[in-house]
Amino acid sequence: MEEDVAGTRLSLAQLVRLAREEAGLRQVDAAEAVGVHKNTWQNWERGIGAPELHVSEIEESLGLEPGWFTFHRDPYAQVMRLVDEVTEMRRILEKLAKKLL
Repeated sequence: MEEDVAGTRLSLAQLVRLAREEAGLRQVDAAEAVGVHKNTWQNWERGIGAPELHVSEIEESLGLEPGWFTFHRDPYAQVMRLVDEVTEMRRILEKLAKKLL
């Protein structure tokens, strides 16, 4: 099971459905956008199959931000990645400031 930002546990199947709903699409339209058969999409929403192999295509095709699934699957890891990026940016800025002063 996965956990969303509100703390409610979501399965990958539920996240696939949530992604489609956020895009405002019917199953058949989402399937077409991603390039899979409508039955494949329906199975993904039922927890059958492997949508994790198509996460990037789903995000791109449905107009979701890159990393949408990652954030909804593991918000803590996403936040920690951002903290690491900010820490690295700060280190670079401090290094540049020393050169300028």
